[in-house]
Amino acid sequence: MAWIKRNLYFVLGLAAAAVLLGVGIWSSLGRKAAADEVASNLEAASTGLNQLIDRKPFPSEENIKAARLETERVLQFKTNSLKRFPEVVVSTNMTTAQFKALLEVAVTELERVAERNGVKLPAKYGFTFAEQRKELVLDEKKLPVLAGQVLDIQTLCRIIFEARINELNTVRRPTLMSNDMGSSFHSRKSNRDDKVGLLDTPYEISFNCFSSELAAVLSGLANAPQMLVVKSINVERNAAPETETPSSTPFSTGGLPGGMDPMIAARYGMRGRYGMGGMGGMPPPVTPPPAAKTGAEIDEKFVRVTLGVNVVRPAPAGPKAASAPKMPSAETDPAAPAAPAENKSAAGKADDSQ
Repeated sequence: MAWIKRNLYFVLGLAAAAVLLGVGIWSSLGRKAAADEVASNLEAASTGLNQLIDRKPFPSEENIKAARLETERVLQFKTNSLKRFPEVVVSTNMTTAQFKALLEVAVTELERVAERNGVKLPAKYGFTFAEQRKELVLDEKKLPVLAGQVLDIQTLCRIIFEARINELNTVRRPTLMSNDMGSSFHSRKSNRDDKVGLLDTPYEISFNCFSSELAAVLSGLANAPQMLVVKSINVERNAAPETETPSSTPFSTGGLPGGMDPMIAARYGMRGRYGMGGMGGMPPPVTPPPAAKTGAEIDEKFVRVTLGVNVVRPAPAGPKAASAPKMPSAETDPAAPAAPAENKSAAGKADDSQ
């Protein structure tokens, strides 16, 4: 202690030197770490630059300009392609009253088209919207999407009815509301691609018809202005519909003596009520041979068809593009007499009344 007291300034200077030395070492280590990080970043940047230089095509100004022009061309192609899809204008601020008006017009029109073409519908059928027709208040956030489904089902059913099928069994669509349950719905979801700007919604329709009417349905879907993609088709052989045919009246021989069998009487020449042989008797009835069937009659079959159809249309726009809902046009001449429909009868009961 005496030595420290005698050399106090020396000890203090030595302590200060030690502290400064520690601070210098710590600072040096920190700068070394920063230098190593910079060197690592520089090496990564150098590697990336070498990769760009070695890449084909080389990222020169000319190639960069060409890439920008190609991007603009792709965007223009996307814009022109979307113009080919019929626009479905649905208000993004739709109210319950507006949706119910849209739904009732669509259901009424489909019922008229079905009646005009002789298509049998399930009793009190709501085309999967039976619950929405009953409810007084609906979730308005989901109404724009639900209105799009109404228009999709209206388009599909109109095409199928115009093909003059015999009977509509059921229509199935993706679930949307909390109470969407039952055989009128399936588990598949709509697919929205924001990059392309399209909405792909799957539907399933089951109906009874003849093979020629099935061909008319597929032709109608293929020639529709909307983008309708048939994803699956299931055809089941069904029992032919019951048709009333006049019963054939057998030729009456007028009664033979003693109730004799006509075949035995014919063998012995007893062909009239009173005559024998050729004494005024009627000739025995001749059954004409069955007419040969044509190729169309041979190929005609009554079938139960289940179609999986996807409706592809532009995705709904943002809130700025909101407008009044586009009401489907009802039949312009409901009072005009409809054309006589073919005599058709269904061969099965409807699966669902929703």
